[in-house]
Amino acid sequence: MKYAASVQASLKLAVCQTLLSLWSFAPGDARAAGALLRIACDGDAQGAEVQIDGKFKGDCPVDVQVPEGTHKLRAFKAMDAETERVYEIELRVADGTIKKVEVVLSAPQMSEAARQRAAVASEKARRQELA
Repeated sequence: MKYAASVQASLKLAVCQTLLSLWSFAPGDARAAGALLRIACDGDAQGAEVQIDGKFKGDCPVDVQVPEGTHKLRAFKAMDAETERVYEIELRVADGTIKKVEVVLSAPQMSEAARQRAAVASEKARRQELA
């Protein structure tokens, strides 16, 4: 019985390796164009919202297919209405590549929405001083 299970496991491994080698030698247009971003995170970064080029792609950890070229990755986790922890990077990828990105969030900082509110309030105060 153990021998049969061992043979079956070896056969499955051989089939997987064969399929993988056939895929890796397939013509470029037979595979998905672009690159795979494997966005990984540990500890408190888990569950951070992930955006690629300003578009939501999922919560960390997540794998994202992107076209060849330069992309801006932003991962963030809100602490409250005013603060968030952020990881941002611009990266360049080529067709057919897999790139692993390890998200390490920053110390808490003012969120983008809070910065916009502060800028509006500052401009309003400046205009009142001039009036």
